[in-house]
Amino acid sequence: MIKVSDTDILKLCMDEKTMELGMRHLMKNYKEKLYWQIKRIVEHHDDTDEVLQNVWIKIWQNIAKFKGESALTTWLYRIAYNESITYIQGKKNQPIVTGK
Repeated sequence: MIKVSDTDILKLCMDEKTMELGMRHLMKNYKEKLYWQIKRIVEHHDDTDEVLQNVWIKIWQNIAKFKGESALTTWLYRIAYNESITYIQGKKNQPIVTGK
């Protein structure tokens, strides 16, 4: 399968009729890179998967607002970084439950 360019992906994502196809291409091109970026921060596989799921939701909700002021990769990595930090902070604030 041919890798679709970021420019073409953005064009697909900006049109409601082709947004789903654009997101599929985006996920194909970036899922592994985003996974490893998140894993370096949160460390555990299950946590990484959870954060990555949140990242894709954020991207889906906000891709139409992407203005192109930075590279698409910069925008994606910033979302992944922010979601990773939010996840870690949320984990720190959870009470530790011990079985007694």
